[in-house]
Parts: sequence; C-alpha cells; structure tokens
Amino acid sequence: MHCWKSIPISRQDGFFRLVITSFLTMLLTFIVLYSIAHAFHDGVGLNDQYFAFFIFALILLYPVHKALHYLPLRILGGKCRLFINKKGQLKFRLHEPVAKNIYKLALIFPFVILTLVGIVFTLSFPQYFHYGVLLIALHTGLCVEDFIFYKNLSHTPKACLVDETEDSLEILINGLK
Repeated sequence: MHCWKSIPISRQDGFFRLVITSFLTMLLTFIVLYSIAHAFHDGVGLNDQYFAFFIFALILLYPVHKALHYLPLRILGGKCRLFINKKGQLKFRLHEPVAKNIYKLALIFPFVILTLVGIVFTLSFPQYFHYGVLLIALHTGLCVEDFIFYKNLSHTPKACLVDETEDSLEILINGLK
C-alpha cells in the first residue's frame, strides 16, 4: 500500500475559515428551515415550556454526533475505539485502514440520522418546532468539516483505503499509479 494523498485534519482550510463557514451554514440552515417550518405550521403558537430539555439536547448534540461517526466504523469497518483525549474532546481512532465507502458513510451518518430525528420532532410537536429547527441548524454547522472531508474523499480512487494518523487522513492505494 502506498500513500496517494494526505488530507490534514485540523489545518486544511484554516480554523477561522472553518468556523466562519460553519456559522454561515448554521445561520442559512436556520433561516431556510425556520421559514419552511413556520409556513408549514402556520397558526400554531410556539411554546418554550421545555427549555431545559432543549439545553439538555444541545449538550448531548456533540457526543451523540461523535458516537454516530463511530457506529458505522465499528460495525462495518472493524477495529476502532472511542475515547476522550487530554483536551476533553470525544475522539475515535482507527486501528487499521478502512474502505473509502465505509469512511464516507461514517462521515455522513450523523448528519442523516440527527437531521431525520430533528425533522420528525419538528413535525410531531409543532408548538416546539423552533427547538427542532435550531438543533438541526446547529448540527448542520457542526457537520461542515465532515462535508469537506466527504468532498475530498469523493475525488479519490474507488478502491482506496482511508487510514487516520495523528494529524491527517491518509489515502492508501495498492501499487504505484
């Protein structure tokens, strides 16, 4: 196996550019989804009775997001582990390379699952749709880095493997091409 490309994890587009892109994505998502939900639930009064539940869901958003990245890798990809690093961040580490399609599934899985949960919540409880829309928007902003990696992996050879090092994703191919 040879390294075809190395994609830096933390510094590919720059931290501040990533934060601004995430914020703008979150803001645009909120505006669009709130407008749609408000038109769909026209005449329904909004209720803020369960604000503590919203804060609890907000606190759980990042750990659940990370766990949903881990799930497809663990089930389909083999050896990986979930841990908390020295900075208190929830991380997962691959112990062996995985197929590109499995890694792409792991990247998009949290977005699909949590967005569907948010949409079901928004449709089921129209008086609390503002909570659902806000959680979907915040999670979409959180997923921006995943979308960037997904896009980068889409331009790699079909039969490649993805391996994680401390500071980058290594795209591995078989043979010299």
